[in-house]
Parts: sequence; C-alpha cells; structure tokens
Amino acid sequence: MYGAADLDALITPAPVDDPARIVTEGARAAGVLRSVDAPAVEIAPGLVAHHTPGHTPGHYVVRIAVGGQKAYLLGDAVHHPLQINDTGISFLFGRDAAQALRTREELLVRLAGHDVAVATAHFPNPRFRRVHRAHGERSWIDA
Repeated sequence: MYGAADLDALITPAPVDDPARIVTEGARAAGVLRSVDAPAVEIAPGLVAHHTPGHTPGHYVVRIAVGGQKAYLLGDAVHHPLQINDTGISFLFGRDAAQALRTREELLVRLAGHDVAVATAHFPNPRFRRVHRAHGERSWIDA
C-alpha cells in the first residue's frame, strides 16, 4: 500500500536510480503495490490506514483493532518524544511542516487519554506507549 500523493510527488519525479523509485516500481510491476487516496482505507478486517499528510502528502498511519483493543502505528507522523507537547518541532525532511504540525496535533489530541497503544517508528527504545494527558500537558507512558 502506498499513498497515491506520494507516488505523484516523490516517486515518479525521482531519478531512475533512486532506491525508493526502484523498489516502488518493482512492486508495481509485480502487481503487489496498492495505491490509495482516501481519508481512511480498510486494508483487512481490523486494519485501517488513516491519511495523515504533512511529512509527505500521501502519509498514512495504521490503526489495528482486535477484540476491543486498539493500537496505532504512527510512522512518520511523530518523530521525536518532545513533539508530544511541542508539535511545532518539525522533521528536517518533512514536505509540509505546517500541515505536519496540524496533523500531529489532531492525532495526539485524538489519542490522548484513551486506552490506545501507540507505536512510533523513530523513538529510541522502541515499544508501545500511550498518550497520557494531565494538568494540560501530554506525556508518553508505557502501554
């Protein structure tokens, strides 16, 4: 699965020897690449991708829901633990910092105080966490 906006903005214009373009075109040629362009896309029962633009125009996070429990895989929506309260901290290679900030804030507000496990791709010591909210501040707590 790949965000259609990323294919158009990042992969197609990349040089032919770019590793991301080579892999993407190989997957497309093999018939295993599914391009998506919707606010939410069900990948399989209990597995839904949600469009979260900013880092890239076609970025998605993934929600897993099984047996009443939920987890989110945040991908590149959140890059650093400090972004929990300062969502204005941007990533060096983000395509649209202002959109990424809005997306990150909306996502963290939605997750705060709910019994939802969250996995981040770029934090040290990878593990599931929860977004906790107390006294007007958010924090990461172990799930």
